[in-house]
Amino acid sequence: MMLWLLSLMAFAGPIHPVRAGETIESIALEVGDLELAPAIRELNGLQAGQQPVIGTLLELPEQAGVGQQAFLLSRDGTVRVTDGAGGSLPSEQYDPVPLGGQVCTGERSFATVRMATQCTSDGTQTDDIQLQPDTCIVVENLWSDADSRSTVVRVRTGSISIAENRDAAGSVTIVTPSGVTTGEDGGYRVTVEDEAARTEALTAPVAVQGAGVEVAVAAGQGARVRTGEAPSDPIDLLAPGQLIRPEDGQALQRADFGWTPVDGALGYRFEVGDGTTFTSVVFSEDLGTPEYVPVIMMLPWPSDGSLYWRVSSFDRFGFQGIPSDARSMRMPTGTGR
Repeated sequence: MMLWLLSLMAFAGPIHPVRAGETIESIALEVGDLELAPAIRELNGLQAGQQPVIGTLLELPEQAGVGQQAFLLSRDGTVRVTDGAGGSLPSEQYDPVPLGGQVCTGERSFATVRMATQCTSDGTQTDDIQLQPDTCIVVENLWSDADSRSTVVRVRTGSISIAENRDAAGSVTIVTPSGVTTGEDGGYRVTVEDEAARTEALTAPVAVQGAGVEVAVAAGQGARVRTGEAPSDPIDLLAPGQLIRPEDGQALQRADFGWTPVDGALGYRFEVGDGTTFTSVVFSEDLGTPEYVPVIMMLPWPSDGSLYWRVSSFDRFGFQGIPSDARSMRMPTGTGR
C-alpha cells in the first residue's frame, strides 16, 4: 500500500527556481511550449518582456500531474506539526503535512519528512528531508508527473539534510531568510545561521543563490550566503576521520567510539541512525575531540537490534564536512528487547 497521499488529477504546476541564464522564454520551452511565456508572466506579476531575477520561485501554469501531500516518515522526541494558520495537527509517524504546514523539532529531537514522490519506469523516487533538533520548516510545494518533480521547502530555523535522489528528474529547492539553494539530486545540507545560510553539497552539485547572483557548488564543497549579499565562493569541505572503534557489527558492551583526527577540524559531529542512509537520525552530539566515551548513552534500539554510526568534521568557518561511511553496532549480548 502506498503510504504517501496522492491526488490523481490536474494540479497547479510546479514551482520553478530561476537559474542563472534562464529567461521566461527558455523556461516555457523547457515546460514544452513557448506560447506559455505570457501566461507565466501573468501568473507571476511580470510585465511583457520582463525577466525574473535569479533565485525567483516562479509559479508555472496548471499541468496534468500529481499533487501531493508530505508526511512524517519518522520522528524521535518532540515534533510539532501545524497547518498554515498555526493550528496543531497530529504528528505521529505517517501523519500528513499539508501544503503550507510547518514541522518543528524540539531540543534533541529529530524528524524526517517525505516530500515529492515521482513514479518512474524504474519505480518510485522520493525526496526525504531530515530535520536536526530545534528546526522549523514549511512545506511550500510538492508536485510531480512522469518526467519531473518539484519539492520546495522553506527553512525558518535550524538545519536540514536532503537525502540523495539521483534517479529522479526535477529539483529540490530550499528557501531560507538569506537565500535559495536548489539541486536536482539531493545530497546536500542547509543550515540557517544568524543573518546567513550555509549550504554543504555532499554527494551532488547544487546552486546557491542570493541578491540575484548564483554560485555553482560542486559535490564536496560548501558556500555561505549572507542576507542581502551574493553567495560566497565555494570552499572545499573537510573529509571525515577514519573510524577506529568499535569494529563494524560489534556488540556495544560500552559506549566507546573513536576515529582518526582530521587536519583543520575544530570539532566533530557524531551521529547514530537506524539505517546506512541516515534518513532517520536518532542521536547526534557535537564533540571537540575525535572520540566519544559517554558515561550513559540512551538509544532507541530497533527490533533487529542494529544501529549505525558515523562522524563528520567542522572547519574553522563552521562548515560541516562529508560524513564517513557508516558502521553498524549491535545491541549488547544478553540485553532484552
